[in-house]
Amino acid sequence: MFVLALWSVATLVTGSVATAGAPEPAGPPATVTYIGNEGFLVECGGRKFLIDALYRAGVVGYAVISYETRQKMEAAEPPFDVDIVLATHYHDDHFNADAVGTHLANNPEARFIGTSQCAEALKDFERYDEIKSRLHTSVPTEGDIITVDHAGIRVDVMNIHHGRTRNVQNLGYLVRIDGRSFLHIGDSQADADVFKLYKLESTDIDIAFIPYWYLAYAKQKTKVRNGIRAANIIPMHIPPKDLRPSFMDDLGGWQFGTDQMKREFKNVTIYADELEKHRFE
Repeated sequence: MFVLALWSVATLVTGSVATAGAPEPAGPPATVTYIGNEGFLVECGGRKFLIDALYRAGVVGYAVISYETRQKMEAAEPPFDVDIVLATHYHDDHFNADAVGTHLANNPEARFIGTSQCAEALKDFERYDEIKSRLHTSVPTEGDIITVDHAGIRVDVMNIHHGRTRNVQNLGYLVRIDGRSFLHIGDSQADADVFKLYKLESTDIDIAFIPYWYLAYAKQKTKVRNGIRAANIIPMHIPPKDLRPSFMDDLGGWQFGTDQMKREFKNVTIYADELEKHRFE
């Protein structure tokens, strides 16, 4: 499993510490770059994927991508010349049809994986005929998995809800590259019983991207501790420090709230700035 390269020891959720003579990692290191909200660029073993990063206007109170970064992503300029683009759902702070479509048009080998709601939005993209054969947008029944393989990347697509009463399809992804695994659950509101349907509590996950609310509130923390087994956790959807939304004040402010996450979950890495990058060994 990965350990953040900046640490001197490896600490898991259970609190165990790596000892001298521990086996070498089974796969290549990964670099994770923060884009905004739940958007990340992941590079591992010469493969790359973007998830929830190709959006534009965003939503008030959350991070908006700078014009320069957005232009490079949509043009598929390095390091954004990825193999796969994923979107967990169609909300404006995770997905924009023109942004995704433009990237795919400029990156003809890339594939897109998303919801059928994303697919409907993409039909209005002016160059839709150029990209439609590279869209994978089936939503599995809860508990089932759809697998997509492309360019040495395997993606297991899961139905992990955004709230039982909301008409919003939300996908979770387990991405595997060269023996490494990355879990991203989007704007999940699911309980641990949904995670158990996918056996996430018994799956070795190198990096889990988890919405901050699972790490900040007492009733939610148990869902992570009981339902997901991960060597490293990256909390998502933490707003920029300068926006100061009320829900971060409820956690004692940005700094106190994120420090508390790190105190309770020893394997947490907090991202604060656009294009902030960390390497996981």
